[in-house]
Amino acid sequence: KEEDEDASGNPFYVYYFGGSAIERLELLDPREAVQVELTPSPIDKGKTPVRIAFEVGDLRAAHAFAMIPKVSASALAAAEPAPTSGH
Repeated sequence: KEEDEDASGNPFYVYYFGGSAIERLELLDPREAVQVELTPSPIDKGKTPVRIAFEVGDLRAAHAFAMIPKVSASALAAAEPAPTSGH
């Protein structure tokens, strides 16, 4: 789990699924819905579980996007600009 803030300063959390969980989810039909329950620590008495529902296809898209290799800043700086078309 990672914690960060968005541009407005609102907190958000990033959770990671294990490889075997992703493999099993990707075996499901992409239209199938899945519900994940995030259960807080018993120490946090005032917090309640949060349930998040999503379609497996959403997870597949996010996983595919996360697997795109990141381009280094030096490679971007050395890249030639794309030609413009004269329409």
